[in-house]
Amino acid sequence: MLLPWWLAAGIPPLLVGIAALSALLGLRRVVISPLGVRTRQDAPRLGWLRLVLGVAVIGAAVLVTRAVSPAWGVVAVVGALAAVVLAVMAVFGVVGPFAVSLIARMRAARTGDAARLVAARGTVDDPKAAWRGVSGLALATFVVIPVGSLLGYLDRIRNSESQDLMSEETLLIFGDARTILLALVAISFLVVACQAAITQTAAVLERRDLYIALDRIGMPVSQVIRSRRMSATMPAAVAVIGSAIAAVALAAPVVFTAALLAPLFLLGIAVILAFGMLLVTAGARATAPVLRRTLAAPARGE
Repeated sequence: MLLPWWLAAGIPPLLVGIAALSALLGLRRVVISPLGVRTRQDAPRLGWLRLVLGVAVIGAAVLVTRAVSPAWGVVAVVGALAAVVLAVMAVFGVVGPFAVSLIARMRAARTGDAARLVAARGTVDDPKAAWRGVSGLALATFVVIPVGSLLGYLDRIRNSESQDLMSEETLLIFGDARTILLALVAISFLVVACQAAITQTAAVLERRDLYIALDRIGMPVSQVIRSRRMSATMPAAVAVIGSAIAAVALAAPVVFTAALLAPLFLLGIAVILAFGMLLVTAGARATAPVLRRTLAAPARGE
């Protein structure tokens, strides 16, 4: 089942256009109001409507994936699945900051640990920035679960008695599909690693005044570094768990089939997701030298 040439040629420009539009919409929010800085306005709270909207969109996406049929034709099937993926990606951007903010507020209200409190309050102050730091991990999780399940299914078919009934061309297609899916997973986590390193370093520089203030009031540097690490790991956990729930809901038939036929592949998915969490944690740990230099800089305003 091949795509028409015009559709295959139009997909790359479409993806570039979506990325450019997303960047422009994000830059519209990068506006600092002098009055807001002077009056120290709090960040607006994110409403529960985001969660309701997200659940509704994911529910509609599940219905669409269940209703897709080859009888629709190649263009309609590809268009429907593309719309589902784009809708879920948009939901991540809407619901993710709300979920991160909600959990951070709960942790801030219950904790007595200084580092945990600083991390939670920092997340509450700017949940969108906290989510942007782990959005790549959310998308990678959303990709890995159905892809890993599909890999398990394909591997099971290749190693079953059905292999003798398949033509050499079909087996070659299965092999190519496995290669493409593995490359997709590798690229996804390469993006996660790059994003973690860049965003965590940028977060240290962006919150330089906060960390200097904490150092001035006597908070140990080790605790400041610990709060920096926790401010990265909590959103990462929310991203992995939330994206996993959405991915399982959308690809339930494939995931459950893989759980029955190739459970080791699901174990591999869990290991890969844990590796993604480690990437984010490593990115936060890697900012420790930057943070130490920031606190030790002679031009820190004293």
